[in-house]
Amino acid sequence: MKNLSKLFGIIAFVAVIGFSMISCDLDKDEGDLNGVWVRDGGDIVITINGSNGIFIEINTGMWKTVQTNGLVSIGDKKFRNIKRTGSFRWSGEELHYAQSENITGWFECTIGMGTSGKIYISSTVTDDISNYTKN
Repeated sequence: MKNLSKLFGIIAFVAVIGFSMISCDLDKDEGDLNGVWVRDGGDIVITINGSNGIFIEINTGMWKTVQTNGLVSIGDKKFRNIKRTGSFRWSGEELHYAQSENITGWFECTIGMGTSGKIYISSTVTDDISNYTKN
């Protein structure tokens, strides 16, 4: 009987550890932005690490022109000050380009993650929503 009590005690202890580890995993399942992200269309690729998103490829389109004009380079920030605001939601600032004035500037943005794992970026400066897929 004494050994049976010990066995139940060990089983209970293991169960508590298992449930606490599952609980930690559930917290992690609120979306993770860290990694390499490709914007739909493949014109730019960024890597997010912590609170910053950095250009790692500029392939085509407007950002290629901005790069050619010397306003951005590989390694420059596309996003900064990223902070979690809820499950699968973040706020931050996104770098935008004003073609008419040939300047870049920072504007507030919201980042959300859909059920597919894609992220979508909406900004205060434009009605467009950019979508990125984790690479």
